[in-house]
Amino acid sequence: MVKNSCTYPVYLWSVGDPTCDGEAAAGKVIDANGTYVETFRKCTNGGVSLKTSKTQDATKPMQFEYAIWQTQSDMVSYDMNCMNKADRDLTSLP
Repeated sequence: MVKNSCTYPVYLWSVGDPTCDGEAAAGKVIDANGTYVETFRKCTNGGVSLKTSKTQDATKPMQFEYAIWQTQSDMVSYDMNCMNKADRDLTSLP
């Protein structure tokens, strides 16, 4: 689940390799204090990236990635994109 704790809407993309099961999201609007939920998507190659941005063109997105490793008893691993706080922290935007 992705919760938008901002006072303004943000856009979300859920993208992955074409081998990923489930549906991808493209530019889905999450209203202020709203949420986005998707079932974990398993991929044969790679994982899924959840990108959020204040702008519809995905300028300076904040990115969160996960992968489900079927070879390791369905272990889930996460990766939070490194970001320059001044450029990417959505809470600092007006």
